[in-house]
Amino acid sequence: MNLFRRAEPTPPRTYGVVAPGAAAAQNAAVIERERKDAAREAYAKGRRDEHARRRSHPVLALIVLVIAAVGAFIVYLAVREGSFTTAGQVVDQHLAAASQTAGQATQAAGSQAGAAIENAGQQLKKKGG
Repeated sequence: MNLFRRAEPTPPRTYGVVAPGAAAAQNAAVIERERKDAAREAYAKGRRDEHARRRSHPVLALIVLVIAAVGAFIVYLAVREGSFTTAGQVVDQHLAAASQTAGQATQAAGSQAGAAIENAGQQLKKKGG
């Protein structure tokens, strides 16, 4: 134990900045690196926030795409036919023809299903009876 020896002074804390003087270039480099790191982190945080805010549902996107395609087709028909009125008539005619065809196909499928059920019932009666 040496009571008479002078203690070494502790160096001052710099907190990432070197004391001024000969190391001014080093100070500037440290400050520039910290600024770039902060900007990079802010950019990454902004991208994450924006991605989280803009999440969309794929079914909703598909519905919007179909509606946009139908709208574009209506505009195309309006240009081809000369007015929206005649374009609407063309669309109505096509929809009526499609619904009539679909109705006939539905009735045919229903009657075929009914006949198949009746035949299956008859065959079960023959086997069981």
